Amino acid sequence: MAETMTPKFWLLDAPRNQRPLERAAEPAYDETACPANDRHAICRRVDDLRVIAHPSGLRDFTWTWMSDMLISPKALALFKQHRITGFEVRGVVAEYPNPIKAQTTRAL
Repeated sequence: MAETMTPKFWLLDAPRNQRPLERAAEPAYDETACPANDRHAICRRVDDLRVIAHPSGLRDFTWTWMSDMLISPKALALFKQHRITGFEVRGVVAEYPNPIKAQTTRAL
């Protein structure tokens, strides 16, 4: 099989050591019938994604159980600066687990 002269692409996937975020609420979806096959449907979330996230577990790329990817403001700024295309940005509501205990520091 001959290799074509096209740019290379890579698949973004969650790292094995990163625990996916849990959904805080079941999202509402708008379902549209597939024009090619009436047994298929295209679903799109109509409200904001709600996740349970501990602040120390958030990274520049953080994944959910449903394969959504949350990106940090730093990553989004980098995408915009370099005119990265092919994505849409929407808001996310992050709820923190109850209770979060602040780490105490000890005086030396």
